[in-house]
Parts: sequence; C-alpha cells; structure tokens
Amino acid sequence: MRDAEKSAYGPAGGDFEAIEVDFRRGFEAAIGGHSPDPDGGEAYRRGYARGEAFATARGVKAAV
Repeated sequence: MRDAEKSAYGPAGGDFEAIEVDFRRGFEAAIGGHSPDPDGGEAYRRGYARGEAFATARGVKAAV
C-alpha cells in the first residue's frame, strides 16, 4: 500500500517520506468517515482526497 500511495503523491510533491505522516492521517480520516481537518496542510488534504477515492472505489461506506 505504501508504494502505491507514494506514487499517487507523485513527483510534484517531492519527498514522500517527509510528509507521509500527514498524508496517512488524511487518508485514514477519509476512510474512517471523519470530516477533513481544515488546518491539515497540503499533504493531509491530498491524503484525504486519496482516501475518499480509495473508499469510493471499494464501495466502502464510512461510518460517521
């Protein structure tokens, strides 16, 4: 999974390892059905968007 997320972050984002914690936090918030953190930062927002896409593609209904 990590390699897939690293490639999804793409070259525009630079060093994935440096932002992985925030990206993962956003990803997990999205698949957990939580509202996005407005102060989450770019990596968080991108992780959240990726988490939403992941959940939608797999038909996961997030519990709120």
